[in-house]
Amino acid sequence: MPHRKWAQEFDLSEFPGFAEHLKTASVPIERDCRTTSLLTLPDTSERAILLTVPMLGVDGTVYGLCGFAVNQTYFSSHHVQPSGINRLACILSDSAAGLDISKGLLAYPANGFCFVPDELLTEKPLQEGLTSYTGAELSFVGLSRPFMAADGDVEPHILTVLIPKSDYANLLLKSRLEIGGLLMLLVFFGGACCLFYTRRYFRPILEDIDHVTEIGGDEGQPFFEELLPLSTKLRDHEQTITDLETEKQDLQGQMEQVEANAKRLAQKRKDEIDPEEYHVFLSSYQKLGAESRAVIDAMVDGVSAQVLAEQLGKKMSTVYSYRRDIYEKVGIQGENKLQQLRVRVSLMRREQTEYGGSPAPSNGENAGQAVNPNCSRAESVNTFSPCFYIS
Repeated sequence: MPHRKWAQEFDLSEFPGFAEHLKTASVPIERDCRTTSLLTLPDTSERAILLTVPMLGVDGTVYGLCGFAVNQTYFSSHHVQPSGINRLACILSDSAAGLDISKGLLAYPANGFCFVPDELLTEKPLQEGLTSYTGAELSFVGLSRPFMAADGDVEPHILTVLIPKSDYANLLLKSRLEIGGLLMLLVFFGGACCLFYTRRYFRPILEDIDHVTEIGGDEGQPFFEELLPLSTKLRDHEQTITDLETEKQDLQGQMEQVEANAKRLAQKRKDEIDPEEYHVFLSSYQKLGAESRAVIDAMVDGVSAQVLAEQLGKKMSTVYSYRRDIYEKVGIQGENKLQQLRVRVSLMRREQTEYGGSPAPSNGENAGQAVNPNCSRAESVNTFSPCFYIS
């Protein structure tokens, strides 16, 4: 059967800050849930924290507070700590100076227990964010963090996790021993590797050094038998290189001699040719078309009339006609016309290679003018100096 009236179930004089809660209550009520400081439930020794929710009317009138108590029994049974450390305690207390165990709720691991006396523990910071908590007889090491239990709380509560200082010292010693053991294992492993590689690689090297030093005699000069074949090969290679250098110098001398002979031969042939006829040849050669010049090159290079006809796509009779016309155009007469043509073309090619230009004169005012700066303006074709001509 539903309640027909509200019944007060708690002595308001025992409710800390009741008037302040009523005065500041507002909507939405889920944002105004608050917790009280730790108190002792009336007629019991049970410590508890009250979680309250304001009761508000539609017009905003505050009719009171409702809620429930989070007591020691509820806190310890519903907040069992999932830890592998047996001796551990979790404490929910007010944010005040020091840690007052008598004003806090305690929880323990599922299979463990840590006795913490109901007294004020003094705090002292340690390294790595830890804090030392010291009582009259017992000391602890732990961590503390602020905790907002409800959205409407003005000040947070403090959650603290403690272990006995002796357990912390044992854990620290165990960690150091494990690190020391790991370092010793690494040192042992490193020493074993060094010993292994020394015996396998370094010692044979030292023995070989001692061996070659002993063979070297009283002076202690190393003597490497294994390097004798290599030394012999190196000496053979040095001799081969020396022979090649000598042969290279001889070949260079022969090439220079050949070039000198070629120049003398060319000069001799040049002297045998009438300068006026050579001048006529050069002038006529410049006037020839590309096809006629190709025929001359083929004739000088020894290409037969049949092969030349195939290359040009002409008949044999046409090629012969070309040859007769070329002899007539360049002014070659008499016997051995082909030989005369080869001598003139060879001389022309040599002058082109030697002076880097065309040796043939052109028609015009400047025909026969020397381009070589070593030639005077008075020199001309008739003097047959080693100058070349430009068009």
